[in-house]
Order: sequence, then structure tokens, then C-alpha cells
Amino acid sequence: ESGGTLTMQDAAGVLDVTGSAYFNGGSTTGRLTAGELQVGGNFTSWTSSATNFQSTGTRVLLDGAVPRTVQTYYSGAGQSQFWDLHVANPAGVTFVRNAHVANSLTLIEAMTVNAGLTIIIDNDLARLATSSLTNNGIISGMAVCSLTLGSLTGNAPQCPG
Repeated sequence: ESGGTLTMQDAAGVLDVTGSAYFNGGSTTGRLTAGELQVGGNFTSWTSSATNFQSTGTRVLLDGAVPRTVQTYYSGAGQSQFWDLHVANPAGVTFVRNAHVANSLTLIEAMTVNAGLTIIIDNDLARLATSSLTNNGIISGMAVCSLTLGSLTGNAPQCPG
């Protein structure tokens, strides 16, 4: 909560946050272009700036072993967004606010989308055989759904074709 701004621009760079990641500082526009952010707790992009987490190349890996939540308070076009998002937490990740994934979402483990929410994915949704998706909201916008394995409860993602 210092008001700082994260920059990740090295393709080999990894930032491992064992706890929660809380973005409530300045704009990250043009600053999250490479590398991987690993988050072991909750992920929150708060209200300080509509672009306080705007990845255009940094991959986010949600891992760990306890249930977690994802909250992005501004998720419209040109606002806070994930680039590549990998959900790899066997205890589950629950989206409690709308979210935008500008490139791809890879579902490796359990993910829940709460009722009334929309997850927009601009390019690809991949659900691996180990995955479990509970979708009480809407998952849409994909150009392709490359893998549609794993279990599904609730609404099917709006895959093309």
C-alpha cells in the first residue's frame, strides 16, 4: 500500500509473491511487458488508478494451495488487465469482480466465476484435463478455445464456432 508501481520488462524475470498481491499505486501502462508474476494469495487491483495493473506481456501465475480470490476494480477496455493468466491452484481461484484477459487464460486447476460477473478473454481459453470450471457468470470474447478438457459446472464458456 505504499503507492509504488511495479515494472517487469525482462523476459527471464520472475517475481514470486508468496502472499497476496495488492495493486493500489500508479499506472503500470507500458511497465508490465515481460516476465512472470507468481501469486500465492489473493490478487487485487484496487481503485487508485484504472490502470494500476495493466499487463501487456507479463504472465500471472496464480498458484498455491489455499482458496484465493481475484478482484479487478477497473476491467474495461484500456483499463486493468491480465495478459496471460494461468490458474494453477488445486484449492481454487474465485473471481469476485469482472476481469479482462488481453491474451490467454490457461485453466490448469479449479476456477469459479461468481454469478453476475463477466470475464472477457481476447484470444484463447485453454482448459486442461486437470481443470475444473464452475461458471455462474459469463466467459466470452475468445477468438479460440484451444483445449476444452476438464470438468464444467454451470454456464459453458462462449467459444467461437
